[in-house]
Amino acid sequence: MAWSSMEAVVLPASMVLVQAFTMGALLLSKLALNVGMEPFVLLAYRNLIGAIVVAPFALYFDRYRSTYSTTHQNTINALHCIAA
Repeated sequence: MAWSSMEAVVLPASMVLVQAFTMGALLLSKLALNVGMEPFVLLAYRNLIGAIVVAPFALYFDRYRSTYSTTHQNTINALHCIAA
């Protein structure tokens, strides 16, 4: 019973937070492009910052989800795709 009442608050609040982050990213992109930043540089920086922010969460949650052999195999597959 407690989760449904909490869910009624958390879900809309999280959507508002997503919209706020989206607007912040759009405004930051608009400001960067207005001062003369190249669009491809902006995309590269945005992807790099996104990867840096998400990587610790991915490593943390992946540690509990998979075994060493699965993680090792995924790393080999990823390196193979990069080398190809």
